[in-house]
Amino acid sequence: IMASQARTSELNKALSAGQFNAKDISEYLKQRLISGERADATVLLKALLLALNVFTTHEFQRLLALVPAQVQESTEVKPSLEVLREMEKHLERCTFEKFWESYEKRPSALPVPATFETSIRQSIARVLADSVVSVSSERLTKALNVNISALPNLLRDASITAVVDGQQVIFEKNEYNFPRASAVSTEKLTLQRITNICL
Repeated sequence: IMASQARTSELNKALSAGQFNAKDISEYLKQRLISGERADATVLLKALLLALNVFTTHEFQRLLALVPAQVQESTEVKPSLEVLREMEKHLERCTFEKFWESYEKRPSALPVPATFETSIRQSIARVLADSVVSVSSERLTKALNVNISALPNLLRDASITAVVDGQQVIFEKNEYNFPRASAVSTEKLTLQRITNICL
């Protein structure tokens, strides 16, 4: 029991500092599942919140699958979990403005590490930088929930090369936002080639 409490305390401390290790959290939740002990609600909610920082990896859903239904439905977890699910849905759909609206509605019981807002803004910025070459400054500030004056520092801290040019933000071209045609796709497709492939 003491070892279990020490582990919970250790994880809680790491999560409070914004340190998220999916493997450690998974092992913790699996151990609780096997032993029949309930996961600590604070640790669970902090972990699920921080899993949103890596929303492109679907870590939120993986962790949630290790949480029994009775824990998800418990009074200390359910209100926060409902908002977390809504937030995760908006991140998955890239409806970032709605994500921030949901975030503002979070229950006071949902513990938020001090580094969370900065981390999630950087994650959103990286997704956008890998999706488009340019975006309007207004749209980007709404997606990140920041003032335009904060954009240059935020992008720099996220290791994103971009030019904030008045009404427009231009990201450095990369293999994701500006894919080049491969040699295969630029080859001339003739009737002879199609027949050779099909027959």
